Amino acid sequence: MKRFFNAMLFALQGIKQFFSRDKNGKIQLVIGIIAIILGLTVSLTSYQWLFVLLCIGLVIYLEMINSAIERYCDLVTTD
Repeated sequence: MKRFFNAMLFALQGIKQFFSRDKNGKIQLVIGIIAIILGLTVSLTSYQWLFVLLCIGLVIYLEMINSAIERYCDLVTTD
């Protein structure tokens, strides 16, 4: 159980680092917040909210993967 909590701690630290240090992470976070605010102003249905939140999560998830691949490539090559 301790290994699970340590893994969760490392994951949360990585997410925090992504949003605090990565320029694209900050941009995606701001755009996601704007989308949520706009959703609140137009009174979305529950299915629309589900779709919007799923899309925001998917975009942020893929941006994290992209950033990780870019950092790995920066370590491997100098091009």
